[in-house]
Amino acid sequence: MRLASRQWRRHRPTLERFATLLVGMLLGSVLTFILGKRLPPSASQIARHDSYSQPCPPLAVGDMVTSGAKIKSPVQESLTPTVAQSNNYNDVLHEFLETDAFQKHGHKLAWIKKRVVSMSAQWQEASRYLRQTHPELLTSRKRILVFPGLLTERSAYDFASNAFKGGYLGELVQWSDLLAALVVLGHGVDIETSAKRIPCYVDQFKGGWYDVIYTDYIGLTSFLDDLLPYVKCRVRVLDSFGTEPAAVFTTLLRKPAVAKYLHGYDLESFKQFMTLYPHSPDNSFLGHVGRLEESPEKVQRLDQAVVYGKEAYYFKDKFKSQFLEAISKNFELHLTVAKGFLGDQHYKFVNHGLLSSANLSRLLHQSKLFVGLGFPFEGPAPMEALAAGCVVLQARFEEPLSSLNNEFFRGKPTSRSLRTQHPYLSDFIGEPNVYSVNIWNLTEVTEVLKKIVGRKPEDFRPVVREEFTSKGFAVRIGTYIKNQNFCPLAENIALGKTASSSTISAPHKANEAVSHDLSQSKCVWLKPGERQWWSVDLGFQSPIHTVILDLVTDWMTRLEKWQSHLGPLVILLLDSGKHIVARHEVTNQDRISHTWVVSDHTPPARYVKVEAVNNTVKDRFFVLCNVAVYANPPHVLKWPEPKHLKVAVGELRESCVDACHRHDMVCEPTFFPLINREEVLKKNFPCSHFVQDVVKNSSSTAEVTTVSVLPGYSVLSGKCCGNGERLLLACSGSSSFIKRLCPCRHYQAEQVALPPQ
Repeated sequence: MRLASRQWRRHRPTLERFATLLVGMLLGSVLTFILGKRLPPSASQIARHDSYSQPCPPLAVGDMVTSGAKIKSPVQESLTPTVAQSNNYNDVLHEFLETDAFQKHGHKLAWIKKRVVSMSAQWQEASRYLRQTHPELLTSRKRILVFPGLLTERSAYDFASNAFKGGYLGELVQWSDLLAALVVLGHGVDIETSAKRIPCYVDQFKGGWYDVIYTDYIGLTSFLDDLLPYVKCRVRVLDSFGTEPAAVFTTLLRKPAVAKYLHGYDLESFKQFMTLYPHSPDNSFLGHVGRLEESPEKVQRLDQAVVYGKEAYYFKDKFKSQFLEAISKNFELHLTVAKGFLGDQHYKFVNHGLLSSANLSRLLHQSKLFVGLGFPFEGPAPMEALAAGCVVLQARFEEPLSSLNNEFFRGKPTSRSLRTQHPYLSDFIGEPNVYSVNIWNLTEVTEVLKKIVGRKPEDFRPVVREEFTSKGFAVRIGTYIKNQNFCPLAENIALGKTASSSTISAPHKANEAVSHDLSQSKCVWLKPGERQWWSVDLGFQSPIHTVILDLVTDWMTRLEKWQSHLGPLVILLLDSGKHIVARHEVTNQDRISHTWVVSDHTPPARYVKVEAVNNTVKDRFFVLCNVAVYANPPHVLKWPEPKHLKVAVGELRESCVDACHRHDMVCEPTFFPLINREEVLKKNFPCSHFVQDVVKNSSSTAEVTTVSVLPGYSVLSGKCCGNGERLLLACSGSSSFIKRLCPCRHYQAEQVALPPQ
């Protein structure tokens, strides 16, 4: 007992400190639960002390790679000459890839470097082509940050290491080709491969240093809430399978925090998402470059087929085995399976394991057939097989695959339905170079094989569309950089004007709800009461085109619960005599941002007033974070030029993607504001009257889907319906009772993304 007492006295101070710490932790948890959340640290706080690991290291070392002369980067003044100055792309490329930072972090960039170097001849050709035919793309140099999130510590899949072990390559192919094209175009390029260091860029982001920032969904989550507002109009997100407005809108209403971070809600336009193939006109088509290599000398075309798939589980299906067995009767099968056990098969095959790019190219050049088993979807390998002269035999699905019936697409922000394994091949190339068959129907497979078997070796010629060459890719990227501008162009006419309101919680003032951007505004907390209101005096009567309200800042992910008790939200426009000239009621209280596109026939107004009436819970605040009032459309994209607009009327159950395609055009969503008007609808439909629809019931997916197919004509009511939701103006989507009005345009031969010259 005496010994135990001495031990207690000896350890008592330590135990008391531990008990105090434990009580503090429990109290902190209780307070966090009561208050709803703990505010995250700001970017400036993290910049001073990196909460992930350590204070930010100097930007001259670490994961940064810099290229481009005469552009002083945040890191250092680069000595690398531009392509235009040296006239030798290989010299510029060599200097860029041999920088110290590139060498220090070669494990992350090794595969990218290897691909870029191996294709240097193609990029040299692209450089010459640009100087001769598109010198205008080389005259305006930009500062560009390349931030591939998949190579950062936030990626759950180690792309950098697995690239050499049979891992996924589609995304790395895109990043490699993008980087090479930026060097060809002569832009100043910085590369960052650490998510922990993004807060270190707070000063560069606030100062508008970078003109364009390329990242992906993983990288997008690295921009903290107080950083993203400074760069959101400059960000471009590499997104292989596309992001559709309706999918994001639905997620935004139900899970706003998830939508913002996973689906990029805070970006200005869905054109900022860049896809691997041109399947989603609501997004921008980035693409990749098909590897063009001369056929190796003394290599003959043999009766052999290369099967697409690097993992054994692709082959473990009885019907796929029968499909490959049918092919093996005419072609020797060659596999490149790097992972897994293939087991016993009823057909003979040669498995080469993981091949280098050069050896795979040699194998493709001596083969006649490239076979797809239904997965992976839309990868770059079939394009390289076509470039090597192979015929592609791919799977066609009797029931189209989508998020409704396929696990791979479940959770992705797209409603696309794939009818074939690689829709681009079937839609834009087709027979006799691409055959899409039901691989589970052996009779159909046999008939298609008969068409291929009888061909002579010289009939197997390379097929490469212009948009997948280094020249076409560089022109497309250069055109985007030169013409795409997603930063608001119109002036917020409420800036600097006098504002007033009902009682405000100190120390805020009413005019703090108006600022140049959301990152600089302060939320105004209107005290509880049955009538909460805020108003701004524009100083003169002005035509009003758009009013945008932000009710919740990015970090306030739970405010929708606090505001759900408010009554209807009303936006009023009043003239100089304070008479109401227009009224807009917002009934869905789960919305974070509200956009009201005012009717063209509305008289000019001097006052803009926001009211929250009939507050059912007397102790609830009404929080208004930002107000923007525009006399002109706030997001007027000047490219493509409006002269390219062609209006098409869709059929029932037809999306604008399909309606434009039926007329040999593509849907161009940037033209929607030009046709989302009463006079245009009445010109194309026998309208009984016109209404502008918005989503009223935030829990109704059906209502979101209906509004997303507008503008259009309801065959049930005879109404012409405009779309009052800027986020829902989209090419995708169709309806069984609405005929869509579609903005289309023609495109350059083998360059779907670009309008005619």
